[in-house]
Amino acid sequence: MGVDWGFFALGHEHFFAPPWTEGSPWLRGLFPDPEVPPVWTSRVSGPWRSHCPAAPLTPSGWKVHISAHPDQAAAAIGLAARVCVDHGVAFKHLRSSGLVHALQMKFAPTTHSGKVVVCYPEPDALEDLCLALVDALHGIEGPDIVGEPRIGTSSVHLRFGAFVGEWLVTGDGVVPAIRRGGELDHDRRGSTGESPPHPYADAVAAEHRRTLTAATLPLRDARLIHRTNAGGVYRGTWDDGRAVIVKEARHRAGLDLDGNAAPIRLAQEYAALRRLSGRDVAPEPIWYGTIGPSDFLVMQDVGVGTLVHHEARRHPAVIPGLDVEASGYVGWIDDVLTAVRRTLDIVHAAGVAHGDMHPANVVMQEDGSATLIDFESCAIDGVACCRGVAAAGYSNGEPPTPQGDREAVANIADSLVHPAAANTTSTAVRADMLAGARADLGLAPHRDRLPVPTTTELISGICSAATLDAPDSLFPVDHRRFHALGAGLSLLWGTAGVLVVLQRCGADRAFLDAGVEWLAEAARAAPQLASGFGDGGHGIAWALNELGDTSSAEQVLARLDDGRPDPPCPWWRNGNAGIALAYAHIALATGRDDLRDRALELTESLRISGNRPVDHIPGIGFGGGGVACAADTLGSLLGGDTAAVSAAALDWDLRSCEQRASGLYGRQDGVLLPYLGRGSGGVAVGARLCGIEMDADTVAGLSAAAATPIVAFGGLYEGRAGLAVAAHAISTGEHPYLPELTRRLCWSVGTVDGNTMFKGDQNARYTTDLATGAAGALIALAQDPVAAFASSCGFST
Repeated sequence: MGVDWGFFALGHEHFFAPPWTEGSPWLRGLFPDPEVPPVWTSRVSGPWRSHCPAAPLTPSGWKVHISAHPDQAAAAIGLAARVCVDHGVAFKHLRSSGLVHALQMKFAPTTHSGKVVVCYPEPDALEDLCLALVDALHGIEGPDIVGEPRIGTSSVHLRFGAFVGEWLVTGDGVVPAIRRGGELDHDRRGSTGESPPHPYADAVAAEHRRTLTAATLPLRDARLIHRTNAGGVYRGTWDDGRAVIVKEARHRAGLDLDGNAAPIRLAQEYAALRRLSGRDVAPEPIWYGTIGPSDFLVMQDVGVGTLVHHEARRHPAVIPGLDVEASGYVGWIDDVLTAVRRTLDIVHAAGVAHGDMHPANVVMQEDGSATLIDFESCAIDGVACCRGVAAAGYSNGEPPTPQGDREAVANIADSLVHPAAANTTSTAVRADMLAGARADLGLAPHRDRLPVPTTTELISGICSAATLDAPDSLFPVDHRRFHALGAGLSLLWGTAGVLVVLQRCGADRAFLDAGVEWLAEAARAAPQLASGFGDGGHGIAWALNELGDTSSAEQVLARLDDGRPDPPCPWWRNGNAGIALAYAHIALATGRDDLRDRALELTESLRISGNRPVDHIPGIGFGGGGVACAADTLGSLLGGDTAAVSAAALDWDLRSCEQRASGLYGRQDGVLLPYLGRGSGGVAVGARLCGIEMDADTVAGLSAAAATPIVAFGGLYEGRAGLAVAAHAISTGEHPYLPELTRRLCWSVGTVDGNTMFKGDQNARYTTDLATGAAGALIALAQDPVAAFASSCGFST
């Protein structure tokens, strides 16, 4: 489960929604309002309920954060409220015990974790307030708030930051801001940022640093593998030279569904590894203990060759052109399952049930044996310690048992045929997916195929899900809506792209007019908008113009013309190529010379050298494919010759692609990418739209990559819909795999209240947006998907 998407799936059964969404089960146990003076004002904002005296807050200062376990949160809020009222200090608190629990769970964002109350004192009141809070909250226990100094052993923490919400546009998007000397700066969470001197705060921070450096692990070359709210997992070298994995469990943090914290699970894992020691089925435990605010388990590093790793490199349908018989993949599956079952027999005989059997927790050794890792969900002699942290799709949700482990192996077997099968909740889709994968492997013909969704069904489903009273998106869209300011309005991830596609498909005009009015008002009311065509306000402005509201488009452009620097990159998604497109299109619609001049200036900045920027990723989003399409369109709109820019940009992508078997793929961090947004699919589309000829070998490689059968998701940016567009582009609609590629969009389809919906990121919730959801599927189902894509992304004149 990913940190962001998993957390933002908590609030609704079908759509991405944060746990504080109205109707969410995590709003259980609403806290009563504390008593405050009548002249104070109280209001709700997201998960918080704030209480403020009449005097306005200063722009920034030392925030006082109070953490508490869910069982003690109500008491902590009541006690802290009385202290704040006595001192005349504004404060806010989480709205319910359910939200306290949700924000302290293993996969909650660490930036939120632990905070139950936030207080906003003036500098001269800080010490008195903190001393009173420490005294009043004696006995209240809570997790450390990451990056913030704790006052002694209390649950009170400090951080210098903004008191009043402001935003700053940077090259990385819109970030929280703090005003320093009248200028906005990035408000970085943690205690490492600049802060004005304050004798009490400085003393607290100095004491906190002393406690952190009191003891350390004898670990060399430590490298972070991943981090959750429960703690980090590291790979390194122990003091005796052994390669080790170090697992951290933060005290009182990383809760499971029952409220049990990470150290309970780590102790269970340590006990399991001791029980299994010497059996060659699990890592050998090396050291277990407490350092500072965390427990640590040091264990043998058994290698990186998980089943996920092996499948990505062995599965013949992942990389078209690999010979199925020569690969020995089918026989390898049988060998793997035999080895896993043999290992499980030994584990079960020792009285341990693993409880979280999935491909990433099985490491294959060179001798063909299987080693199991990650025993935090296990049961020992029938006794388990946690609930709700095992991987979805493999665990049956029941307490761990040997029978549950064996059922999970059956799901692993399915995932080795098709990696997405185990996470598919529809029995019919799972059967079709497995039948299709077996056909790809040449094991059996695929009969009784599920039908492709129709455009009418998808349009109806999108319209049925609209909510005109929502403040941040008209439709249920990707989870970026909740953690990237303005993303719910954007072209790729939000409302703008959905409306553009609906208009292209001939949706009801009255519905569209209401949607355009909603988008225009939301764009005007948004606290800040990022720069960029795919992610930011420039794409919103272009969409409003396309939708017939040129006046609002001009207003949005005016908001963005606020003195911010131009992005330091040329990309379509968030850089100068996309921004130039917005200005050029709206200049043409309005006849405004100033907008045309701005478009020309940005176009001139696209003159490309032979060296690729460091953040280059082949494809439409952050690659030469998108720059080439934008430059070609700008040449048509502005009357200049941009052919050399388009050719050079596309050459960036081609030079960074990698040949594997018969396919030509984009590559990022060792991962092969055939996709449209990231990958060689964007090269195929870019070449088609720009009319750039490629040699026969390149065309063949791009064609093979577009026919990649094993694709996890259905979306346009990184999924089957985008591959369908790429296959159409490289073959002018004659690609032999195109009909089956398009048909497999059915694997992402389901229904909500009888309406057809489309699964988005991680196949976790239904979405409607252009990048991951139903709007992108409509592009792939168009009569000419390449033209539909171009007209939905600003690449048509």
